[in-house]
Order: sequence, then C-alpha cells, then structure tokens
Amino acid sequence: MGWHDYQALKEVSQANRAFYEAFSAGDYEAMVELWLDEDSIVCVHPGGEVLQGRLKVHGSWRAILSDESQMQISLVDAQFQVAGEVAWVTLTERLHYGPPEDRRQAETTATNLFQKRGGRWWMVLHHAGPLARRFFEPEE
Repeated sequence: MGWHDYQALKEVSQANRAFYEAFSAGDYEAMVELWLDEDSIVCVHPGGEVLQGRLKVHGSWRAILSDESQMQISLVDAQFQVAGEVAWVTLTERLHYGPPEDRRQAETTATNLFQKRGGRWWMVLHHAGPLARRFFEPEE
C-alpha cells in the first residue's frame, strides 16, 4: 500500500468520523455539509424506505436530529476500503438514546459510501439496518 492509499484511508476515516460527530451532536448543518450536493445521494435509515435526493435525505436528517435527546454512538469493527475515487466503510453502530432516566440501546449495521470530488470526500450513501443476529463476535 502506497502513501496515497494511506492518505486516502486517513481522509475517509476523518469524513466518517465527522458524520458520526454531527449525528451525535444533533448538528443538522454539519450533517448536510458532509453530503454531496446532488440528487444522486441515498440514505436508508433502519426499518425505513430508500430515500434518494437532497430533499428527502436532508429532510430525514432534519427530523432525526431535531429530537431533543442527544444520541451517543460508538462504532464497532469499522472496516475501510478505498478504490480510486470511491470509498466505503462498514461497521456496527451502538446507539444510546432517550432521556437519562430511560436510556435505551440499539445496534445497527451500516455502510457509508464516499466519493472524492474536488479534493474532498463526500458522503453519497448511508445505509443502516437493525442488527438482528450475529454470526461472529465483534472485534472491538
């Protein structure tokens, strides 16, 4: 693996971290800034339909991030892959949400797809679904 590959992995890791920081902070403006500004973007939230295009994707994040109870997210077993101008991250999300007196936890599996344009990695797809069973124990 060459220097450019390591640099790309570092940049994708930073973009992925920024996504989860915006998510955890409930920061809608930061979330929108991470997504490619095109109608080809796609988002699938756990149990939800496929949302394509800026209006639907941004609208879904506005609704999710407007919830008053902040969500804490920890990531498990993140795997990063880069192929030219496209990169993807697969991982398990551990979500802690709800008011302090009734804190809940859920696990989802997710794939985040990034595309490099103009020297920057942009989110083009987030697909998360509930984790119903495990074949192997997670690597922490």
